[in-house]
Amino acid sequence: MSRAKRIALVGAGHIAETHARAIREVGARASFVAVAELEPTALDSFANRHGIPGRYGDLATLIAAEAPDLVVVCTPPWLHFEQIRTCLAAGSWVLCEKPAAGSLAELDAIEAAERTSGARCSSVFQWRFGDQVVIDDGLVNGSARTVGWLGSVMRYAQSGYLYHYAFAMILGLASLLMWLIWRT
Repeated sequence: MSRAKRIALVGAGHIAETHARAIREVGARASFVAVAELEPTALDSFANRHGIPGRYGDLATLIAAEAPDLVVVCTPPWLHFEQIRTCLAAGSWVLCEKPAAGSLAELDAIEAAERTSGARCSSVFQWRFGDQVVIDDGLVNGSARTVGWLGSVMRYAQSGYLYHYAFAMILGLASLLMWLIWRT
C-alpha cells in the first residue's frame, strides 16, 4: 500500500472543520501534518481538536517546513488565488474552497502554474439549499411530473373529452353565428 498523503489545512474556521472531518474519514490513506491560521487561539484550538502536529502562522512557512502533498485552502475568497499559486509553486496539490479565483485571468494563471509545477488545483462546488430543489424538483421530479401531466392530458384527449370539448366549441360558435345572423 502507498504511504498516507500528507495533508495541510490553511484556515481554521467553520469550513475547515468540515474538511477536517471528511479527511479523517479517509483513514490511513491521509494524515494531517499541519495547519496554518493567522489567529493563534483559533490555530491552537483547531490543531488540538484534530490532533494536527504542525502549527504555523502563515502558509509559506508551513509549505517550506512540511512539504505537504495536498493543501486544503479554507480561507476567505480574496486570499485563494495567491495561496493556490504558493502551493502549486511548491509542488503541493490544492483543494480550494469556492471560488478558486476571482477572474478568468486568475484561472488562466492557476492553469499555467499547474503546467509548470505538475501539481493540480481543484475547487469545491456543491449544490445547496434551493439549488437542490431546482435539480430534484425542477429537473428530476419536475420532468417526471411533466411526463405524468402530458400522459394524463393524452389519456383525457383519447378518452373522448377533447372531442366533446371541440364539439361544444363548435356548437357555441354556431350558436353565436346564428344569433348574429338573426339579429341583423
